[in-house]
Amino acid sequence: MYKQCVMINGFSIDKCWFNLLPNGVNKPQHALWTSTLKDNPSDIGWIEWCYYNMPDWIQDELYLIIPKPSANVYDIKDIDDYLSDELIKLPEAENAFLKPQINYQAMANNGYDGIHFSRHAAALGHSFNFDDKLTWDVSLSLNAIDCESTVWFNTDWISSVGRITNTLKKDIKLFIEARCD
Repeated sequence: MYKQCVMINGFSIDKCWFNLLPNGVNKPQHALWTSTLKDNPSDIGWIEWCYYNMPDWIQDELYLIIPKPSANVYDIKDIDDYLSDELIKLPEAENAFLKPQINYQAMANNGYDGIHFSRHAAALGHSFNFDDKLTWDVSLSLNAIDCESTVWFNTDWISSVGRITNTLKKDIKLFIEARCD
């Protein structure tokens, strides 16, 4: 698993708390969300999303989190991964607007440390296909996933945490503007 980045001023492992009950939009109520850090900090999914949608949310502090090699993460790359029986869903209520919804607590109980949503999976939530009921349901269910990210159920997967000096507000703006030219 790649290094992870979290953008929270004053981040501390001991301040993390978890409540994996659903919050109504197919996300757990309280969990740790990260985006993958590969080569360039401006490629961090959450920072890129914030830049275009909520620039005021970009924080001054970034934290690099190194996962243990043993981190157990379910990877959602596409619709098939989302519909797989390995991904445990909540029982569907007849009148449920979003379906199928992930049962985060059951995934944690089954030994998963988190669930990763690829850039493609996040994009599914914003590309509705009105002609295909299956795609429509999955798209609605993933609609709250705005970018490539991983939701973590605990801190057992963390090997180390380090602070990254954030000159990113200026650097990201320049990088993204150059990429759009």
